[in-house]
Amino acid sequence: LILIRIPMAPPQVINVVNVMMDPVPSSLFYFRDPAAASSSDVDALSLVLGGSASSSSSSSSSEGVPTLILPAVGAGDGIPQLAVDLIIHAHAMKRIGYLHDADVPAVVGRAPYGRNEEKCSTSMEVYAAGHVAVIQQRAPADAGKALAAARRVAAWAAMVGFKRAVCLGDVDAGAAMRGAAAGPPLRRWPPEVRVDDRVAAVAPIADAELFGPLPPEERHLGPWPLVRELEDSGVSAFAIAAVNQRGDDPARAATALADVAVDAVGLPK
Repeated sequence: LILIRIPMAPPQVINVVNVMMDPVPSSLFYFRDPAAASSSDVDALSLVLGGSASSSSSSSSSEGVPTLILPAVGAGDGIPQLAVDLIIHAHAMKRIGYLHDADVPAVVGRAPYGRNEEKCSTSMEVYAAGHVAVIQQRAPADAGKALAAARRVAAWAAMVGFKRAVCLGDVDAGAAMRGAAAGPPLRRWPPEVRVDDRVAAVAPIADAELFGPLPPEERHLGPWPLVRELEDSGVSAFAIAAVNQRGDDPARAATALADVAVDAVGLPK
């Protein structure tokens, strides 16, 4: 095991969310990206949140509503993360900051999109374009900590002013539903949520199909805790999941997931 220390300037912390309900108190931190075009953290987020004063989370149109897209680390081939990568790259989104959670392992890697201003990538980053921000998460939460991490992300999203959220995930075809191979490759949840016409074509999935007898408080995997915690925090949210079947092309599934996600938030495909 080789430990390499990389000298870095101390990041500036602007938002700290403490969730005292956690068995072990821990924090979620937001850091500004020094390479971001905006001069301050607040300004960078304000570019995304600018439509919040005149828009409502109950609006039938997603145009201009401050919206967050975020993936759930799935059990499949990383389809949600691939979809987020495609959205960030296709829309030339700028990295405006980082998130650090004590329950999400630290990860560092090469610049993911080949941009000179991005020297490396980390476990949780925030990108933005127009009224849409995207969180890319490259590491799963520690075992047993997914719900606590989802709760803190939801609290941060609500605190900074996001009105809507689209959670991307994948669901195992065999475990999620019978006969899924014959159905469409995407599902949305919860089935009763009000969505734009652009997303209504995605077949809903019922709780009984997805979770079986599990009560809501025991559904800790996939995008489901993210949706629940966002809704509890006052952010209108729903999930779109790719049906993950063995032998499927993950790139094709990620493209389909990304197309529906950008449709849902009012960005071009």
